Amino acid sequence: MVAYWLTEGLHPSIKTNYHIVHIKCGRNSTIASLSDALGNVKFTVSGGHCGFRNAGRGNPEVAYQVVTELKTKEERCGRTHDQSGRGVDHLKLNGFERGRTQAFWAIRASGWGIKRITDVTPIQRGGCRPPKKRRL
Repeated sequence: MVAYWLTEGLHPSIKTNYHIVHIKCGRNSTIASLSDALGNVKFTVSGGHCGFRNAGRGNPEVAYQVVTELKTKEERCGRTHDQSGRGVDHLKLNGFERGRTQAFWAIRASGWGIKRITDVTPIQRGGCRPPKKRRL
């Protein structure tokens, strides 16, 4: 049914005039991307893109810098949410690392109107079988 909507035009009840901010906070780096409602990525910024190298990319400060760089990248291309009428309604956070809270505060400080926050961190349910016990 969804494939039909994508090929023949979207269903009238589906709202497509908003953006989604995806933030992945990993141990080694923080990656933020801005996409439209259908998931097409417009901009992507990472810790290395902001000038941080090696172990410095895992800091909470990097997460703040990544989000502010994403905001300036959007403004440089002339795609502010005020002019086009397309606001950022949805924030998707991924990962349990240290930059998660800082990225959220950077989103709030940037002026994007977030109406919905979703945690998309995968959680293991059982996982793989552990290796057999070592016998000496």
